[in-house]
Amino acid sequence: MTYPVLSVLDNSGEHNIIWHVQTFPAALPTGAWIADEQQLTDLLKGTVVVLTSGSSVPENARVASVEGIRGGVEKQIAQYNKHGVRLPSLSARNVEAQYRGEPEAEAAWRTAMELAEIAGSWLEIESKRRGRKALAEAFGAEVRALPLDTE
Repeated sequence: MTYPVLSVLDNSGEHNIIWHVQTFPAALPTGAWIADEQQLTDLLKGTVVVLTSGSSVPENARVASVEGIRGGVEKQIAQYNKHGVRLPSLSARNVEAQYRGEPEAEAAWRTAMELAEIAGSWLEIESKRRGRKALAEAFGAEVRALPLDTE
C-alpha cells in the first residue's frame, strides 16, 4: 500500500514555502523549506499538494484540500459504521500552538499542523477499525492510506 506524503505549499508571497507531512507510520511534519523553482519541483515530486489561501497550483501537481481530506475521512468512517460497529467521527482538536519561525512561513506551518492532526486522528481510527473483527474482515488487516479527494 502507498501512503501519501502531503506537501503544504504557500507560494502567495515572494517565496515558495513548503512543509512536508508524513501520513504513515506516524503523522508528522518532516521538513520545511523556503525553495527556489528547481527545489520546488523536486520537493513536490511524488507528493500530494495542499495549498494555503492565495496560493496557485503548480503544473502537473496532484492537489487536495484540507476540507477534501477531512471529508474523505468522514466518508470512510461512514462506510465503516455501516457494518454495525461504530467508530468515532474525526475529532476537532485544533490545539493552538505558538509559531516560532520565519513570519512568511506561518500559514504553511499552520496548515501542516492541521494536516498532521487529521492524519493522526486517521491512524487512531484505523487502529480501532483493525481491532474490530467485522471491520478488519470487511476492509482488510492493513492500515489504509489517508483518504484523499484530489483534484
